[in-house]
Parts: sequence; C-alpha cells; structure tokens
Amino acid sequence: MKSAATELKKDMEKGLADLRALRDEVRVKLHRASMDAKKEWQDLEPRLVEIERAAGDRGPATQNAVSNAVARLSKLSDALHRHDNP
Repeated sequence: MKSAATELKKDMEKGLADLRALRDEVRVKLHRASMDAKKEWQDLEPRLVEIERAAGDRGPATQNAVSNAVARLSKLSDALHRHDNP
C-alpha cells in the first residue's frame, strides 16, 4: 500500500509536469495572442516560477497552488488555441 506522502509526491510531480508542458505551449502561442491573453500571461508567469520553487514543500497548500495554476494556464492555453483556430 502506498503511503499518503508517496501519493502526494506523485500528484505534485504530475501537477508540475502538466504546469511545465502548458507553460511551454502557451509561450509558443503568445506571439499571435490578443492583448488580454498577453496580460493574463504577464500576471501568471511570475506566479508559476514561485510555485515551482515552492514545490519542494509538497504540502497541501502547494499542491493546491499547483492545481490552481494548472487550471488557469489550461484556460489560457485553450483561449490561445481558439484564437489560432477560429
């Protein structure tokens, strides 16, 4: 049976991997983005760096921050995708 700490670590690593992949996807699409999307990225990008630095904590608050950032970044990525493919 896996321990709670092992599961938390696994979830955190998956969240961080998702975060990094989405970040890279958004960066590629930003050059053709609207001003609103660029503003969202400017607000979000520094937060992503903070979250990655704090990820060693592996506590519930950090896991929640990763989940929220992935959701926000995913929403931005979807908006950029719709912009590229109307």
